[in-house]
Amino acid sequence: MTLTELDLLESHMLQLEEELAALLRVHQAAVQRLAAVPGFGVDSAQQIIAKVGPAATTFPTASA
Repeated sequence: MTLTELDLLESHMLQLEEELAALLRVHQAAVQRLAAVPGFGVDSAQQIIAKVGPAATTFPTASA
């Protein structure tokens, strides 16, 4: 029963990752630039852009 639940959770995670990738296709250039940073990958880049936006407009100044 636990393995079945694990399979279901992994399936849901994969579905969410695919949906996130589809939504961020319009920002593919930003994802690629951010993914090129050492230590980052596509997943990290997508998560960061989803959180702060492709232009980091959430933080308008250094003091904010």
